[in-house]
Amino acid sequence: GLGGLSRHVFLSGARAENTLPTVAMDELALGLTADVSEPARSLTRDFYRRVLFEAMQAPHGALVAVLPQGKSGLPLFVDGVLLGEPLDLVARVMRYHHEPDIDSSSAVRATAQLLRGMMATDGITVFRSDGFLVGYNVFIRHPETLSREAARVGGARRRTYEVLCGWVGRELTTAFFRSRDGAVACCRD
Repeated sequence: GLGGLSRHVFLSGARAENTLPTVAMDELALGLTADVSEPARSLTRDFYRRVLFEAMQAPHGALVAVLPQGKSGLPLFVDGVLLGEPLDLVARVMRYHHEPDIDSSSAVRATAQLLRGMMATDGITVFRSDGFLVGYNVFIRHPETLSREAARVGGARRRTYEVLCGWVGRELTTAFFRSRDGAVACCRD
């Protein structure tokens, strides 16, 4: 509502005491733009919020990892598509903001569609905290101790998210998870 009040109705069977999806997506948007200067930060953050909201409507789950500014990978990544040249999403958003013509509008819409598609694939979509897209369909090496533990709550995405959370504050700034059944979480330093 106008006063900022809302009511959340969970039809997916997700536990109501879990993190609200909007809160987790806001945390991720903050992590994706932490090293972007104003006014680009707020404009890019709004772009990410819209894309995340749309991506979370899809039935597929999602994993996102955010590297610090300037990084392009981790030894933890063992497979996937890491872009040779990270994609500057901030520049596309700012171009549209300064010149809202057909070309810049198409570039922003195409970028949004690209991100939704990448987040709908298996694996992790990797960004940097300066708003750059680094890769997608990325997989990590799980510690041996995790594979020897007794059955845990959740599936492969949840276990991967737990590993990513262990790297937040060291090699990652943010980790995000959404399961197919609607559970969502975000870990940010």
